[in-house]
Amino acid sequence: YSTPKIVRILSGDFSVQQSDSPDRSSEFFETIFTSLPDAIMYGNLTDMIITNANIACGRTFENIDLTGKSMKDFFFSNKFSGNVDNLFDSVTSNPTEEIAFKSDTNSSNTILRVTSMIANGNFVIICRNVTQSYNYNNLILEEKMNSDKLLKTILPPLLVSRVQEGETNISFSVQSASILFLDIVNFTPWCGSLPAEKVMSTLNIIFKRFDSILDKKSSMTKVKCIGDCYMAAGGIFAELNQPSIHAKEVVSFGVQAIREIVDINKEIQQNLKIRVGVNTGGPIVAGVLGIGKPTFEILGPAINRAQQMEQNGIQMKVHISLPVYQLICGLNFKFSTRRQIELKNEVVETYL
Repeated sequence: YSTPKIVRILSGDFSVQQSDSPDRSSEFFETIFTSLPDAIMYGNLTDMIITNANIACGRTFENIDLTGKSMKDFFFSNKFSGNVDNLFDSVTSNPTEEIAFKSDTNSSNTILRVTSMIANGNFVIICRNVTQSYNYNNLILEEKMNSDKLLKTILPPLLVSRVQEGETNISFSVQSASILFLDIVNFTPWCGSLPAEKVMSTLNIIFKRFDSILDKKSSMTKVKCIGDCYMAAGGIFAELNQPSIHAKEVVSFGVQAIREIVDINKEIQQNLKIRVGVNTGGPIVAGVLGIGKPTFEILGPAINRAQQMEQNGIQMKVHISLPVYQLICGLNFKFSTRRQIELKNEVVETYL
């Protein structure tokens, strides 16, 4: 602050007050060269032997005596990694590369932004230590990757990019969808009879197996899990909505889930049973609710009917509505007609 010129610049005055003389003494330029915070070295163009290196070179390269060494030999040694070749092959264009310097005393590398150039008949290399910003950027990138990975477990993959781009109103309608609800029978007493860690580990095993089955169903999307309830749907993101196809895949998922529960019971010595309900209908509304904690939701009467199919179903059977039966009745499933049941003051015919 005691230097008037600096004060003028800090206050926004960039006007030329007086011309700096280009005829500075060699001692002036030597002082600047020695004191600059970047590590700078230079040498002749022919053999690139270092004739001078400033104080920062000592700090950066662990007090190695560089004077008299070949710059090529030094930078091509095993202490450096990165695109070193470009620094010596493209000097006319002043190339800049990020290279790593391996320390003998520190386990982590020093990241340098290195520029080479020709100045006043000398070959010059300037090295700036960017380790802190490099590590900071890597940390941000790692956190972003973790955030993206978590987001992909919450939302369907096709919607993740839209949320990342800042969209706040993601909604669309689907003409027809097949919705599945799956629930563990007598979950509450079973849950109360076991330690918490046993309950959670069992649910993890079950839902992971269900997820692996769902991954093989091209038309299906996992909607969410609520306690012991697993909710999924078919046809939500299909380019060409074909009810017969997504109805078949969703019912097939239900059948496979029942078989998977049988296998899991043998593995964990339990006797768990599930109910599965499926309905096909539409149109339904789908979209993302919330910004800070976004969730994928589907809404509509067809979803309510699918939940009623599950709640009024029979354990270890897939309980389907009449629209589902009409779409898949000619396929390789074994059906039995359920007696007519009353749902919301309406008597309907359903199938197992």
